[in-house]
Amino acid sequence: MRRFGVALPLLALLAACAKPIPVGVIASRSGAAASYGERVARGVDLALEELRRGDGPGARFRLVFRDDATNPEVGAQAARELIEREGVRMIVGAVSSPVTLRIAPIAEASRTLLLSPTASAPALAAAGEWVFRNYPSDMLEGASLADFALDAGLRRVAVVAVDHDFATGRAEAFSERFRSAGREVVGTEVFDERDTASFAGVAARLAGLELDGIYLVGFAADTSAMLRAIRAAGIRALVLATSSVTEEAVRAAGAAADRLVFPKSAFDPGSSEPATRAFVEAFRARYGEEPDTFAAHGYDALKLLAAAAERAGSAEPEDVRRALRTIENWRGACGPVAFDENGDVVEYPRLFIVEKGAAVPYDRFVERGGILAPGGRG
Repeated sequence: MRRFGVALPLLALLAACAKPIPVGVIASRSGAAASYGERVARGVDLALEELRRGDGPGARFRLVFRDDATNPEVGAQAARELIEREGVRMIVGAVSSPVTLRIAPIAEASRTLLLSPTASAPALAAAGEWVFRNYPSDMLEGASLADFALDAGLRRVAVVAVDHDFATGRAEAFSERFRSAGREVVGTEVFDERDTASFAGVAARLAGLELDGIYLVGFAADTSAMLRAIRAAGIRALVLATSSVTEEAVRAAGAAADRLVFPKSAFDPGSSEPATRAFVEAFRARYGEEPDTFAAHGYDALKLLAAAAERAGSAEPEDVRRALRTIENWRGACGPVAFDENGDVVEYPRLFIVEKGAAVPYDRFVERGGILAPGGRG
């Protein structure tokens, strides 16, 4: 009998240790960011599959998905459901900045750890101590594109931005850095991505300006449509875009995408880094296609939560939050990761250029003798 008295508490302890850990995933499976959300979800799913082969806290993660429809209010409701009904205290999400910013105060008030794999709005840096992201801020992206424009010899540019919070930080960071060097932002156009019929009018107004560059800040589909309108208007200026550009967007733009320059995160599918290589090979085997930066960041987000829980020796949100802040040089699919005091990842984007219908790293373009003259001719 006494042996039963010892065994029962031991069994209870083992059962407690094996208890699943619910992790919410708020991803845009519909709406404007649906194409990105689907990729993020695939990366998260792959990460969970790998974590379950181990014996750390991540092996006990149970994912609870919610679609935010790229809508802040839908996202807020999803966050409340996860926290209040599902007992979630760690969330990967959201995909878009507006939704993440709407969720952030809910996470902060409930002391729920929120880690966004792709939100980039600068305002997220001040969202609270429970909010992190493993995707670089717009401030870095916008400023780096302005630096490129300066190095390329551009002197007069126009900024064309979608009417969305996604665009605000990038456009402001670009304009401020470009003007600080004594160059001119000669015009700013704001467009509604749903009103594609208006794109020709935007392009016509740009054609009336004397400019050698355009900073186009939009989502994938409207970037393609605006590019076609710009080239149809006879504008030959160099066009710089954002990290929202996808392979599909380049294909949809066709010849209009030639010489388009845009940034991507530090994720390099051709990297020889072991963690990156392993991710790319696993993604290909699981989905039969090449991974992109959104899948890679989704993958890393869940792996980071698991790594922090293992470091803390606990899956309690407070312990995981503290451990995340101590992470330095953690190696994931996107390369080394560290967070600053605001929970922002320290990561600078890589530049790509479209050449003969394909995006190639800009440094490789230059190594092969490629020249990009002001105005996009080269």
